Amino acid sequence: MSRTTPTILGLAAVLLLSSCGKKSEPADVKPEVKTLTTTAPDKAESTPAAPVVSREDAKRRKMVELLRTRLAEVKDEIERAEVLGHAKDLAGAAKPILDLVVAAAKDKDPMVRGAAVEAIAAIDPEGARAHLETALKDGDAEVRTKAAEGWLLAKLKDLAPLIALAKEEIDPRVQVAALLAVEKLGDASLVAKVAGTLASLDPLAAKPALRFLIANKAAAIPHADKILDLLTWRDSELRGLAAAAIGTLEVRSKPAFEGLIRGLADDAEGVRKAAFESLKALTGNNFEYDPGARPGVAPKAEALIRALSVIADFDRLAAPAGGPRGW
Repeated sequence: MSRTTPTILGLAAVLLLSSCGKKSEPADVKPEVKTLTTTAPDKAESTPAAPVVSREDAKRRKMVELLRTRLAEVKDEIERAEVLGHAKDLAGAAKPILDLVVAAAKDKDPMVRGAAVEAIAAIDPEGARAHLETALKDGDAEVRTKAAEGWLLAKLKDLAPLIALAKEEIDPRVQVAALLAVEKLGDASLVAKVAGTLASLDPLAAKPALRFLIANKAAAIPHADKILDLLTWRDSELRGLAAAAIGTLEVRSKPAFEGLIRGLADDAEGVRKAAFESLKALTGNNFEYDPGARPGVAPKAEALIRALSVIADFDRLAAPAGGPRGW
């Protein structure tokens, strides 16, 4: 027997004696078993889930980074303007490259500057005003045009700078862009200022200005004399618009009736129709006049023009059923 045998036997005897000395537990009582439980860490709490990026967002982000690279590398003015045009189309999504777009607004090439200021308006409307005001004073008409278009794009409500620009501007493109912004964003408080610009506008710019005045009828009536002047302009579309405006604004005055009578003999059928409709609305009489017949050919039209031309009682025409009314 080996040396370890007595030791093992002795330990076994001790264990046997200790077990015999313990009280026995009832058969129906189960011994309490204590278990040590550990809580696994919540992955959602310890590791934030990555935000879900849609396929469209992923495309936009990739495009922004591509534009960043292109703006840094491309030197050709036309290509740079095209890149800035793409940045404008991305609008707010292009904010990560706004600093590069702002830098391009100071480019030596006017095409690049114009594209840049318009892109700034689309990307950062709230912060665009200072850049647009600077561009309104640019020496190149293309840049000033883009600045006015950017004003509309950013939906800036203070339109006084555009009206002032239109009044002093000599380039029709700039005037048109400025007045289109006023037409779309302006309100009745600007009517007097817009009416004051009519005489200095190109016909193309006078059209949105006149549409703006018609849309603000009540405020425009005191400025009807400015509209009457447009009846003599060379642009037939503008003459027709002015003739229609007189009827819409319900202007009953001797100059108004005289201007409409001249309109009945206008070479442009659109002007004759507008003048006829306004006269009919203001007088309640259609005079059996056919605006589609050229005055030089149709005896009835010529007779009407002669008859109206010699009317002396304009006070009667100027007084509608509700009583006298002038400007």
